[in-house]
Amino acid sequence: IQEMSYLGAGFRLALKDLDIRGTGNLLGAEQSGYIEGVGFDMYMEMLEKAVAELKGQEVVEEIEPSIRLRLSAFIPDDYISDITLRLSIYRRISSLKSMDTLAELRDEISDRFGSLPEEVINLLHVIKIKLLSKKLYITKVTDIDGRYRFFFLVDPDNVYNIPEDFFDRLMKVFFSLSSATPLRFLPDGFELDARNLPLPEAIDKVERTLQTLAEQMKTVS
Repeated sequence: IQEMSYLGAGFRLALKDLDIRGTGNLLGAEQSGYIEGVGFDMYMEMLEKAVAELKGQEVVEEIEPSIRLRLSAFIPDDYISDITLRLSIYRRISSLKSMDTLAELRDEISDRFGSLPEEVINLLHVIKIKLLSKKLYITKVTDIDGRYRFFFLVDPDNVYNIPEDFFDRLMKVFFSLSSATPLRFLPDGFELDARNLPLPEAIDKVERTLQTLAEQMKTVS
């Protein structure tokens, strides 16, 4: 507390407290535990939604795609040694909402901490794929030995406000691309075959395919 008595140090102090004691029991009075066990992002998301509801604001549900790739995606300790600063960067990365902000944060991290290590580059790839998946209502992306499978959201009650004709338009785009891209339609999604490509090129192809689908969706009717 003595070290962080300057104006605006409250957030840094709170993160330091999380570092030392963990988030503890969210529903009780316990103050012990580890942040890894609870999930800092989930805690912050719950807090933001609760505050919005108390303010009477409409809370729009967002899907959180599960991205499972053969990548080591994290911020190494020797790249950002200060754990409080590292947590802050993790928080900013996880809260990104657009490609523009992703590019801006990538440049900022590079300027502040130096050339990006492979693990951080991979982490940003994962976030980019997640952002593109959200636009297409994809809930899961998995890598099965170079075959990338994408699973669509199942939302019978339309909690996520999916446009009625969204998947019809997506299928039109999908079939217009399938002849030029090794895509295979599945009952609950689709598959991209990239087994003949090195991993970096395969990840790039995944991103370009999702980007193309998202862009084509804006023009098809």
